[in-house]
Amino acid sequence: MGKNSSWLYIGSIGLVIAAIAVTAVIDRTKSDQQDLRAKAGVTTGISATAVVSEVNESVGALLVTNFSLGGDASHIWTIQVSGNSNIASITTGTRVSLKLDPKSVNISSRTGRALEVTTR
Repeated sequence: MGKNSSWLYIGSIGLVIAAIAVTAVIDRTKSDQQDLRAKAGVTTGISATAVVSEVNESVGALLVTNFSLGGDASHIWTIQVSGNSNIASITTGTRVSLKLDPKSVNISSRTGRALEVTTR
């Protein structure tokens, strides 16, 4: 065993110990923000709340403000409503709970499709 291979073993052991320490720190650190990607793995839908600013019955869509996925409310979103939800009874200013299809949520365009819409 030469001098160079000793350093290789010592360096390898040091890296393993460092990796264990970093993993322990990451596991103990709690995130303040909820991860939308983790929520998207839910097949039953993503829960959100919002305030209706416009109802477009002809295309079956709601324009909502104060859209929140459990955190801070953000921007204006356009939500397509599935056929089994009746949006005729929803008026401007109504606070709604939405169950969104995880596959339809597009954060960059602020759009999504609601599986269920209920008034709060």
